Amino acid sequence: MATPVKMLRFSKGMSTGTVLEWYKSPGERVRQGEPLLSVLSEKVDVQVDASASGVLLSVAVPAGGEVPVGTVLAWIGQPGETPGTEAPMSEA
Repeated sequence: MATPVKMLRFSKGMSTGTVLEWYKSPGERVRQGEPLLSVLSEKVDVQVDASASGVLLSVAVPAGGEVPVGTVLAWIGQPGETPGTEAPMSEA
């Protein structure tokens, strides 16, 4: 089953975050714990590591996109797997 990559809450007052850069493209292999993207949170650039190993199946929020905490940013799964159908936003 594909694993969602969600916008995390990096501080108590954080309600949104902006994707600054994706380090991987859809179709590329990722390993759990390796840098996947960077997020701007309250003027602080935070590196987000992959929460699972597999292939980056899809990116739902491109670089520059600002979204609420809990929004699904991307999906990680196995080659050929279909990204999940989880609602685009759910609190983290």
